[in-house]
Formats: sequence, C-alpha cells, structure tokens
Amino acid sequence: MKIGYVKNLDALRAFAAVGVILAHAYSVDVLPQWPILGKLSYLGNFGVSLFFVLSGFVITRILIQTHQDSSYFKAFYVRRLLRIFPLYYTGLFVYYFLPYLLGITSAITPFKEQLVYYTYLQNFSRTFDWNAAGPGHYWSLAVEEHFYLLWPAIVYYALKFKPNILFYVCIFLVVAVHVLRVLMLNEGLTINVFTFTRLDQLVYGGIIAIAEKKGSLIEKNTWIFITITLIGLLLIIYLEFSSELLKESFKYTFFGITFSGFICSVIVLSDSNWISRLFQSKPLIYLGKISYGLYVWHVLAMTLVSYYFVGHAAIHFLLVVVTSIILAGLSYVWLEEPFLKLKN
Repeated sequence: MKIGYVKNLDALRAFAAVGVILAHAYSVDVLPQWPILGKLSYLGNFGVSLFFVLSGFVITRILIQTHQDSSYFKAFYVRRLLRIFPLYYTGLFVYYFLPYLLGITSAITPFKEQLVYYTYLQNFSRTFDWNAAGPGHYWSLAVEEHFYLLWPAIVYYALKFKPNILFYVCIFLVVAVHVLRVLMLNEGLTINVFTFTRLDQLVYGGIIAIAEKKGSLIEKNTWIFITITLIGLLLIIYLEFSSELLKESFKYTFFGITFSGFICSVIVLSDSNWISRLFQSKPLIYLGKISYGLYVWHVLAMTLVSYYFVGHAAIHFLLVVVTSIILAGLSYVWLEEPFLKLKN
C-alpha cells in the first residue's frame, strides 16, 4: 500500500514553528508586566516537541513503505541530505558572519568554537559544557539528524527480523530514554537538548506510523485519539504540582503523548470536516511548507528586528513573524526548492 501525503500535517508544522517563534520572542523577562503571557509563551518551546513527533511519524512511514527497496539506505540518506544540508549550512554561515558584517556584533566566532555545529554535535556541547558557540536553536536540528542517521537501520533490521518487533523496539527505547533521564538528572546534567533524552518523542511518531501501517488510524477511532490527547494534557497539568525531578523526568513524555494523540486526531479527519478545511487553507499549507526555513531563520529575524527597531512588544513580535516568513519564503524558493527538485 502506498502511503499518501497528509495535507493536515502542514498546518501542524506551521503551528509548531509559530509556537517556537513566540517562545523565543516573548518571555517573562521581556514582558514583566504580563507574567501570564510570558508563561504561556514558554509553552511555545514545546513546538519543538511537536516537530519531533511529526518528524518521527513522517520518517518512519517512509522507511516502512520503502524497507524492501534495494536502494533503501542510499535513497533515504541522499534525499535527507538534499532536504537538510543546503539550508542548515547556509544558515550557519549567515549566523556566523552576517551580524558582524552589519555591525551588530564586534567579532566573528572563532572557528574552533564553530566546529561542533558543522558536525551536528552542538547539543552534545550544551549537555557536557564543551567550548562552542553558535545559533542556540540549532540543537534540535542535531537531535533530528542523529535520529535520521540511526533510525533507518533500526527500522530495516527490525522489519527484516520480524515485522511486529518494531513496535516492541519502540517501547524499549521509550523506557530506556526515561531511565537515562533519571540517571543524568541525578548526575546534575541537563537533559533538555541531549539526543538520547529527547529521542522518545521521535519514537512516538514512529509508533503512530506503525499504527497507520496496521490500519488503526481510521476515523472511527477518533475518540480514542482525543482521549489520549486529554490524558496527556491532564498529566501535563499534574506535573505543575509535582517535584522538580518528576517534572523534568516526564514533561517531554507527557507532551509527546499529548501531541501523538492530537496528530492522530488530525490525520483521521475527513477532508469535509471544518477543521480539515481550516488546516488545508492556503496560508497554513504555505507556512507548513516553509516551516524548516521559519525555524532556521526566526532567530536571525529576531536579531535584525531587535537591532533596528525599538518599540512596543506586540509590534516587535509582528515584525519578527513577518521578517521570518519573508526570509523563509525567499530561502525556500532560492535555496531549498532547487535541491528538492533533485530528490527524485
């Protein structure tokens, strides 16, 4: 069975990107007069969690569909390279050199501090306090890249050994991630950006792809998916009244569960549903299409707007969003699309 394109997912990518922009643009420090808005904007950080679950789903369904192809590994890695590397490395170059050329910064980051970013180890550097400097939001791109490197082999050999074993591999990985989180927290290490303490959210996306392959993502199961979403939300609320260790250990788990249920609910919606019609509106589809660029360029947009504009916070945020969309749109047409055309 050939798995088709799910239009509704573009809207989710758009929401995730806007959430991250909101979280980075607003904070309690930026909006001391509106602490509640600042806390709400903090939740936008979990737009990254939504990106992770979406990526895990999309990548796993591709791998399941193509696992019997003779060019399985080659095709996957070449297509990922064409999708990711041009924008990633162009973004790095711009972040390191453009602020200096515009006079926003007084010096260029030393190359030895850039190196981990060129090798996708920036999240390791933040976890283990290596000497490195670069665009802070790039940590999540490293997590996804590590997933892309490891996951195809896991899916391939699991399906080759026994089709049903992939699900149990996913469950094992989710449990292992939780054990590692507790161990690292007890050692005083941060878990927020480390690949192997954020891997479970990508694996949740893999479980959704397995459910789709088994024919479980159907409209009659909508209430099951809504229930999963609500349970996840209740668990998130419960964490607000829990110990710091419990909160740190399980917040990504519960957001992963919530987003998994939500994504399943969105996938099974019929095209005639009013939510689907909203999600498939041209503005949301476009924002979803350029969401990778939105994520890469929004911090540059914040830097430029903050340097050239001093004014009301709401206007500042609007300018950041508009500038991010312009940069991402130009990036898609001039940089991403030419390479995407080579994927086939």
